[in-house]
Amino acid sequence: MNLLLHIQVNLISFFILMILIMYSRNKLNRIENIGRVFFTLLILTSFILLCEIFNVFLDYYPIKLFFIHKLINTFSFSLYPIVSYLLYKFIMLWIDKDYKCPIMLNKLFFIPILFNIIICLINLRYKILFYIDTVTYSYVQGKFFLSPFILSSIYFIYTLAYIVKNKDRILPIELLIFFKSFIIIIFFLAILQINFPNYLILWTFISIFLALSYLFMQSDLAEKDSLTDTFNKTFFYKYINKLNKNKESNQNLAAIKINLINLLIVNNKLGHAIGDEMLINTARLLKKSFLKKGIIIRTDINEFLILIHSVDKYELDMLIFNMNKTIYLYNKRSNKPYKIKFNFSYALYNNEFHTFDEFFDYLKIKMYENNNSLI
Repeated sequence: MNLLLHIQVNLISFFILMILIMYSRNKLNRIENIGRVFFTLLILTSFILLCEIFNVFLDYYPIKLFFIHKLINTFSFSLYPIVSYLLYKFIMLWIDKDYKCPIMLNKLFFIPILFNIIICLINLRYKILFYIDTVTYSYVQGKFFLSPFILSSIYFIYTLAYIVKNKDRILPIELLIFFKSFIIIIFFLAILQINFPNYLILWTFISIFLALSYLFMQSDLAEKDSLTDTFNKTFFYKYINKLNKNKESNQNLAAIKINLINLLIVNNKLGHAIGDEMLINTARLLKKSFLKKGIIIRTDINEFLILIHSVDKYELDMLIFNMNKTIYLYNKRSNKPYKIKFNFSYALYNNEFHTFDEFFDYLKIKMYENNNSLI
């Protein structure tokens, strides 16, 4: 009975992850980086939970299997920094799907993982991480016992710094709180489990984080345009409601409305596949133009809306100039059978607008009236 009480939380967490693995195997897009990273996280976290369950079972087992016990512990210790690194990758890719870690930084991030694996392998022969006293059958910490936790913390510290630095790009705000809370809580739980090894709560908490993340991911998919990977109308309407509720904190909002004037012609003459390609490339160029500062929303078949917070008139003009230049150079240099042509309008929100709905309606009217177009 005591055995079951000791491992029941880990068992529940393990079964939840197993259900997630089976359910998400066909639901997640594992071609995308974030899908692959998340699926790998589910598997490795399940392995660690399983190792903890086996360790507790061996503690209660009448025949003391010292080497197997040591092997299981060493294996789980070797996974700690790997899972921490994948959690860092997962959060980075969630914030920015196109995130690419600088090559040098990526190489540096593999050093703690390699160092930890070496320590774990050495521990199989020498007692540098931990050992099991064959007389008292007690778990004894070695000189390097804290190394897996310290090495893992490198990734969490960097992730927390990145989240704080890029907090304006994390939507919605609940997600920002979710990520920050996860990083902070995990530090406390790691310290608690180091000092009280019998409290198996660290990896249970990470399992809960992964389960909640999956729910967030499914919600995120409902607000994304599957073709262009920009936000969709569902997101737009929810965002307008938030803006209307917090008008005072959104006074420095700018918006740019874009209409692809030749999409219908491209679809009719070259086919919808080429039209889709033009939409995808337009979205990619818009992301490049606004340097992650803008929230890009596909509001109609041939329309995009870019929302930019905390920007003045000069900054907005420079961003529009950069957009025009980026698309002009693309049209000039590409050998595509089409050119991206568009009308656009832009404005800074001010007190003349009673609601944000009125602000966006004004942008749409001005877009069709505007003669600005790129040929």
